[in-house]
Amino acid sequence: MPNPKEYRKQMRKWIRRQLTIVRLRDEKGMKLRQIGEKYGISAQRVARLYEKGKARKVLDK
Repeated sequence: MPNPKEYRKQMRKWIRRQLTIVRLRDEKGMKLRQIGEKYGISAQRVARLYEKGKARKVLDK
């Protein structure tokens, strides 16, 4: 396994790349878990990224 620091850096890059996809297709009415499943990341992580404003989200609740 590559060294953990590098691995984490790569992971972050990969997630950021995934989220640009989310940003392009605004997932209206989708629950965070569904988005997470779609892009292979956990719902908490999706939520945190949305809080940071890295991706736009419209929750119709």
